[in-house]
Amino acid sequence: MQSKRIGEKEFSAAPYWADAVADILIAAHPDKKTFVCAAGISPSGSVHFGNFREIVTSFAVAQALKDKGKKAELIFSWDNFDRFRKVPAGIPKEYEQYVGKPLSGIPSANNTNESYAEVYQKEFQDAMKEFAISIIYKDQTKLYTAGTYDRHIITAIQKRKEIADILLAHMTDKGKELKGISDREYRESYYPISVYSRFTGKDATEILSCDNTTIRYRCKITKEEEEIDFTQTHIVKLNWKIDWAMRWMHEDVCFEPAGSDHAAPNGSYDVSSEVARKIFNTEPPMFTEFGFVGLRGLGTKMSGSSGKNITPAILLTIYEPALLLWMYLRRLPKQTFSLAFDTEVYRQYDEMDKIFRMPKANRLKHLLKIKKANINRTDGAEKRVAEMLKKIHSISRNPIPFRQLVGLAQIIQWDEAKLGKLLVASGQSFDSETIRARLPKAKTWVTEYNTDALVTLRTEVNTEAWKEIDEENREYIRQLGEYIQQYGTGNIQETEKFLYNLPKVQYTNENDLKKAQRTLFKHIYRLLIGKDAGPRLSTFLWSVSAKQLLHLFSFNQVEEL
Repeated sequence: MQSKRIGEKEFSAAPYWADAVADILIAAHPDKKTFVCAAGISPSGSVHFGNFREIVTSFAVAQALKDKGKKAELIFSWDNFDRFRKVPAGIPKEYEQYVGKPLSGIPSANNTNESYAEVYQKEFQDAMKEFAISIIYKDQTKLYTAGTYDRHIITAIQKRKEIADILLAHMTDKGKELKGISDREYRESYYPISVYSRFTGKDATEILSCDNTTIRYRCKITKEEEEIDFTQTHIVKLNWKIDWAMRWMHEDVCFEPAGSDHAAPNGSYDVSSEVARKIFNTEPPMFTEFGFVGLRGLGTKMSGSSGKNITPAILLTIYEPALLLWMYLRRLPKQTFSLAFDTEVYRQYDEMDKIFRMPKANRLKHLLKIKKANINRTDGAEKRVAEMLKKIHSISRNPIPFRQLVGLAQIIQWDEAKLGKLLVASGQSFDSETIRARLPKAKTWVTEYNTDALVTLRTEVNTEAWKEIDEENREYIRQLGEYIQQYGTGNIQETEKFLYNLPKVQYTNENDLKKAQRTLFKHIYRLLIGKDAGPRLSTFLWSVSAKQLLHLFSFNQVEEL
């Protein structure tokens, strides 16, 4: 029987892909009282944000089921009873002594009373709270050591040769040859479990015999042997593909997505599906593959083994939770896209803001303008995503644009009160909550990741810039100085009008005028901040004292220079 994979063909049955999946699940389980959508990971280090795609994919389906009047749960398994495989970047090298122990049985690297696994679990769960998604967490160490899975382990042990046949059937002849696997020997010696030695705490063990609940094993490190009843001494764990199938049955999972490694033909999902049916007498859940999420602006990809590991907490320092959800939910699960630490983040904020700010009648027109292969393409899909987000987040119809906030806030030193006065002075009004929420994110984006966009007012005259200014533009700047001396820059609209009018005496052709205005503004920016461009000029002039401006323009020194 084929695995129950759901792809683009099935997604197209409804305007929004998650609704299509929900319809398939309801049709397959018409009498089910609770639909369980699952996700999970081993907390072997900081959980990188790529794993959020697994959670949000399950969340979308669970929410679609709820919207159709069904009870649904989103569960997330902490596979902290898994072995510690290797020391990740940033962890002391001496942690190599713990390789082979369960993740929950290793001390934390930050000298807390928490275990190694608990530190990363807490880090991730704290970040997830900001998304306001209801998640039920499953601690696999607690479940294994409480004996919750004992009867399922017994079943797997009793059917170990059948499991071996399933695993062999999914191996290629070449793969067997490379690993030196003989079908007969593999079948006779295979056990679907690993044992954590009571002598070392590690899984470097060899099972010598097994009779239902009684296991005799040898510790490969100490060479000692021991016989245990694993229902009394809970140091036994099912191997990964068997464990996954067992939990589908135990938790009655009906939907679970996974990455391309598990989705490959004869990969984990195919193997576990057959184990679920033949060993645990249960149907595997519906499954969909999710695609890679990339990064822009950091020169790396998201990887838990990378020294530049990007966690949800890091992304939330520049992204609003609703925006991150928006970016994931509106795409088909397998479609790839990138999160941005560069100026692409401007477009991402703007795109979401437009949808929530514009009247419904204009949404379809907007969508026709942004046709992209990696976006759900119908107005119905966009509206459904908006509905989902509004149920868990308060989304403003009048947000301050992120790009504008970056430009304005840094010229008043990120002072929220001053920013409010600046907006009033410039005749602008935005939702105060979005200003408060986005201000620290804009500051982090500039100061941590885009220092080339920092705007710092010079303290000394830029003599080199003065030398490059032609006489025509020097005269414009002299006139600007006289204007500031007489009127100041308190009226932003009047200052802006004066700035744009300066070249009008010389240029009547519109194209020539615009070119002259751009050249003038470039010279002014160079004098003030040493760059060719910066925040909106009239607003920037408003934020700086007349004394500072006149000093940097150095009108009394022009002839000397």
